[in-house]
Amino acid sequence: MSVNRRAIIHYLVILTLILAALCLCWWLYGVFARQPGGLTPAAVRSFLQGFGGAGIPVFILAYIADTIFLLPPIGILSLTAGLAFGPWWGALCLFSGAVCGSSCTFFIARALGRA
Repeated sequence: MSVNRRAIIHYLVILTLILAALCLCWWLYGVFARQPGGLTPAAVRSFLQGFGGAGIPVFILAYIADTIFLLPPIGILSLTAGLAFGPWWGALCLFSGAVCGSSCTFFIARALGRA
């Protein structure tokens, strides 16, 4: 029985990405656990505003990771979008993160579901 090296590399890359995202979520929980209010929309808003102009891409990446791994609770990030960026930019960031995250979840399931 021959082992397809390309398939092995493919699964190792996916596993590495999953582990990296889980480590990122674990680190973020550690950041918010040290704050007095814990993981609240206001705490996430102040965290995102600390990035300055890069707060929007950081939020979208966090929302993508949250959509894929369900960590931290997605409702907190959804509320934070409007708090941090306003109603229009927040809705645009939220929609972008949700579509990209759902697409990534679909492609991961498709890649892992094939025999």
